[in-house]
Amino acid sequence: MNEHMSLLILCNQLLYLYWLFARST
Repeated sequence: MNEHMSLLILCNQLLYLYWLFARST
């Protein structure tokens, strides 16, 4: 797995966590 792909996945996870946090409040 190359660097670009892992970075994309990391960014996606952060967005998902932010979405969960925004939804819970």
